[in-house]
Amino acid sequence: MVAIPSRHKSLVLLAGVIVLQVLMLAVQIKRDSEGRLIRVWTVGAVSPFERAGSSGFGWFRDTWRHYFALQNTTRENEQIRHENDAPETANLAASGQSRGGRPPGGIAEFPPIAREGPP
Repeated sequence: MVAIPSRHKSLVLLAGVIVLQVLMLAVQIKRDSEGRLIRVWTVGAVSPFERAGSSGFGWFRDTWRHYFALQNTTRENEQIRHENDAPETANLAASGQSRGGRPPGGIAEFPPIAREGPP
């Protein structure tokens, strides 16, 4: 327990009683829009620490998401691009072989359609 000299005991007791009375009044006083005074004081005292903690955790989370978690992303993107390009080149090679090495000619290669006129 805190050692208080006997000559200051009455001052400490008086300060304690005054603080207790102020806190009890704060519980009783109600503001119109903000609620009870004790709540306003509590929110005002706790909010800066909560904001600091929230921004600290947010910074850590963003650092993790945007740096550490993305270290292998470039390598994975290159691998996926290579995997996606492989079927396209295989399809192009297969289509070139089926046409005898000729590039696609478009509509000109289709046989003409015989049309009969009106009777």
